[in-house]
Amino acid sequence: MLELVVMLAGGIVAITGIPALVLSHFTINSADRLFTGKTYPNRIWYPLCVWGMGEYAIALMGFKSSKTREKYPLYFKEWKSGTWRSRWITAILISIYIPGLICFVIAMTAYWLNKLIS
Repeated sequence: MLELVVMLAGGIVAITGIPALVLSHFTINSADRLFTGKTYPNRIWYPLCVWGMGEYAIALMGFKSSKTREKYPLYFKEWKSGTWRSRWITAILISIYIPGLICFVIAMTAYWLNKLIS
């Protein structure tokens, strides 16, 4: 049963990982400016671009949290104003990075549980 969980979750990680690799290279600078107000030139290279977008996706999972609002006030200011950039980056984070990160954690947990049991 755990093998099936690993295969399904790993498949979703692979399906979301390919667009993530392509999109993060082109959207990381916009996401950096949206969330922090500045850009990080070293984040444009793989795997730092995926790691950076993953960091913002994790923050977005705590959308209602006051801690997230304190850490990224620029994002919430742009979100309230309804800018195209904030909507586009949020759509990418919700549709690609959040499912990919969740399935990655599920796949790794099931894999190691399977190794411990057998």
